Amino acid sequence: MALSFQDFRDDQDSEYAAYFGGPGLPALFGAEVAARAIKGLQLNDQPYTRRSLVHLDYKQPVPGGHELTAQLFWRTEDFRFFPFPSLLPAIPALSIPATPFVNQSTNEVQVYGLRTTISTALDDWLGPEARLVWGFDWERDENEAYATQYELSDYSASGGLVHTPLNTRFDYSPDVDTTSGALFVQLDWPINDNLSLQAGLRYQDTEAAISDYVPITESVFGLLGVQPSPAVLSGGTIDYDALVFNLGAVVRLDNQQSLFAGFNQGFELPDVARLLRGAQPPGSVPVSTGVAQPASVDDSSLDAIRTDATEFGWRARSSRYEAQVALFYNRSDKTARFDGQLATMLDQDQRVYGVEGNLTYFTEGAFYWGAACSWQRGETRTPGEGWQAVSAWEVSPPKALLYLGWQGPVYSALLQVNRVGDYDDAFDDGSPNAVAIDGYTTLDATARLRLRLGEFGVGVYNLLDAQYVTAYAQQAGEIYGSFTEVPALGRRFGATYRIEY
Repeated sequence: MALSFQDFRDDQDSEYAAYFGGPGLPALFGAEVAARAIKGLQLNDQPYTRRSLVHLDYKQPVPGGHELTAQLFWRTEDFRFFPFPSLLPAIPALSIPATPFVNQSTNEVQVYGLRTTISTALDDWLGPEARLVWGFDWERDENEAYATQYELSDYSASGGLVHTPLNTRFDYSPDVDTTSGALFVQLDWPINDNLSLQAGLRYQDTEAAISDYVPITESVFGLLGVQPSPAVLSGGTIDYDALVFNLGAVVRLDNQQSLFAGFNQGFELPDVARLLRGAQPPGSVPVSTGVAQPASVDDSSLDAIRTDATEFGWRARSSRYEAQVALFYNRSDKTARFDGQLATMLDQDQRVYGVEGNLTYFTEGAFYWGAACSWQRGETRTPGEGWQAVSAWEVSPPKALLYLGWQGPVYSALLQVNRVGDYDDAFDDGSPNAVAIDGYTTLDATARLRLRLGEFGVGVYNLLDAQYVTAYAQQAGEIYGSFTEVPALGRRFGATYRIEY
């Protein structure tokens, strides 16, 4: 039996805020400004991340060639985010101009449950090393999100530095309590020295209980006096269930090489709270979001997402080298789209396919060198337009890695070149919220020294002090505005000391 626990605290105490172009927040209204930090932040409730967890693990052989493994777990996570300004679009029909507001959201999550597996030897039926693993999982996830709002005139006049709380609190999404249970069975069957098969089944049933909810736009318009009687999204319960399976095989070609192939079905629950954040129940202020938002909990867009994943590959290993190449193709029956403010579930297929590979070569001495790369493309089937590439928030740009290392009994060193390539697919296809991603290259150098007790390491990251903006920040700039295109960190140094026990 083993007991493990963790308590993590990350509290911010900063004097700096994002630059919005000065008083009046021109960046919020589309003005191009340089992304940088300015001093003078006045904010009492600064962001934090807090996490606590406890795991109790139990492992015990049982009669009949079985082995029981069980885990009880409990976890809480609390996140308070930095206040962020937003702009409610104008509503000409009601003579309401574009309305800026600033709020700060907090998310609280509690998760607990039980996982059990029983491993059964099948020597008498299928031969040596054949095993059947079966069991069940149960999990409860309780999610709550809320926000507080700040006085706009002080915030705007100070260019986003002064935060005067309005002593208000409103829901940032409905509370969602999700209960999941699953039964599974997995077979691992080495047929002979050259062929092994894997196969499995999993049945999962999930229920999401959703509270009554006043959408964010209704809450903000209510605080501004525009909506004296905010519309309420009535809560409800959504049930999901699915039976999925997997198949796999490994063929050994010789003592160094093998081929592998696999097919796996996945069952992904949508982020119900996120999808309902911008809900527009009957009676809502008619805000135009560009895409249809749910009007009720029963909206069909909240269906679960099923994904079929196929993979083929080759791997090899010897005393001088390690290599692997894999091709993959994943297809889902729905597409989740996120524009930074609202999430939408589209009833259209999505596919992601690509290739990954890596190679490491060991010389006769202590040196080794290697490379790794990955390329993928993601597309959604848009009605009337066929397959259309998705943004850099759905798929990663091409990546490549080159490295040269030296591994001695006491000292080791590594020089590594990292390349993130351009990603123009979604921009060229005219996909929503797409931006042409510019690639960048960085160089890192690290070294380690083994001591009598532990290991000491040093590193210089972005050694050449390259100036660039990450792919995530470039994509964020298209959604939120130029003020979020924050340049990446320049040259930086690090030191570590590690003890294993």
